[in-house]
Amino acid sequence: MEAKVNERKNANGKEVIKYIKELEDKNVEISTFKQELEIMKKKTYEVKCLQLEAKVEDAKEELKHKSQEYENLLEKLRSKVKENEALSESKYQKWTMIENQIRKAVNFQFSFIQINLHIDISDCQSYCYYVKYLNFLLNLQTFRN
Repeated sequence: MEAKVNERKNANGKEVIKYIKELEDKNVEISTFKQELEIMKKKTYEVKCLQLEAKVEDAKEELKHKSQEYENLLEKLRSKVKENEALSESKYQKWTMIENQIRKAVNFQFSFIQINLHIDISDCQSYCYYVKYLNFLLNLQTFRN
């Protein structure tokens, strides 16, 4: 009987050793999976970081491009403003010159009319023409203002 008990103990001991070995193997396998998981996490993190960095670079390039477009547009607008200012100044000078010419013509006509009134007041027809012409010049001056 003792032999049976020893045999049983041996069988139980072998089974225990077998289970301990399986447990150790499973622990090693779990440890290996954990390491692989950590490596995959790191690789996934690195890939995600690289993707984000690429997106950031793309966004920077797009912003740089847009900024350059807006700078060019701003420069064109500034140039257009300068052109408009020059054109406006030119038109102002032109109208000032026309105004001065009209003033001179009106003053000349007034003096001419005054002289004619003193010289020959009986010539109503030419006086009427001068008045019409004078009204025409005054209307031009009023139109200018």
